[in-house]
Amino acid sequence: MEKEVAREIERKSALIVELVRESRKGNQEAMQLLLDIYEDEIIKFARYTRLPTEDAIQSIKTEFLECILLEEL
Repeated sequence: MEKEVAREIERKSALIVELVRESRKGNQEAMQLLLDIYEDEIIKFARYTRLPTEDAIQSIKTEFLECILLEEL
């Protein structure tokens, strides 16, 4: 069981690393997939800001993609 969980985590991590690499090459689909993967976390985080939720979500997404593209992650 533990090995299966470890393999799943490793698989997901490898996918994210590959999506980041592709995003840095300008692959729009990879960028969208990253946003989709982290959508729930972005929404949760947005609730703790003083901005309206939709504005906060957009700001977080923009900052997230900037960090990826500027190789800050």
